Amino acid sequence: LFLENKGQWNPQALFGARTPGLNFWVTRDGVVMDSYQDIEYGPEDIRRIGTVTAMEFVNPNPSRSSVGVAPSGPITDFLRTGNSGRSRVRAATSFREAYLKNVYPGIDFRNYIEKSQPRYDLIVAAGADPRQIVLNFKGSNGVEVKPDGELLIYTSNGILRQKGLYAYQNMRGREMPVAVRFAKVGPTKVGFALGSYDRTK
Repeated sequence: LFLENKGQWNPQALFGARTPGLNFWVTRDGVVMDSYQDIEYGPEDIRRIGTVTAMEFVNPNPSRSSVGVAPSGPITDFLRTGNSGRSRVRAATSFREAYLKNVYPGIDFRNYIEKSQPRYDLIVAAGADPRQIVLNFKGSNGVEVKPDGELLIYTSNGILRQKGLYAYQNMRGREMPVAVRFAKVGPTKVGFALGSYDRTK
């Protein structure tokens, strides 16, 4: 679930989610992936090693907006402490999905959890140009697209992987597959190369 930020976190975070080994934040610029692993050095010496990588949209639409979809779970209250004392953050709602709407003109960015792992969709409206989409993996040491299509994101704490890329067009209620692959366009940047489809629908 994605918990909305009602003041309990850094204001750059719009929604937050946690999965095993990963804290995941949706921001206005994309997502921030705080990946970690706990390493046991001794019976009472367990240390958390992690790295933070941001997947940011390059030159996004300034008028993009965020929205949570499908409220689920309890409403959460937080008690925040600081130099000015304590304050209560009330009624933070959890959602099954978190969106950036119109991250590029006619393109929405959908985030959800599937099999305990964060996933995202890029939803392209009729007439919108998917060539606008460029992702920059800020904080990474570089990216690589493997021959099988898997995207490798190299970090100081190991490799993050994105695979199972799939695109389709909805034609009269049927999913018609569209060829797609990651396309490296810079040391830390990727776009998407798409096969032919009807751009008017």
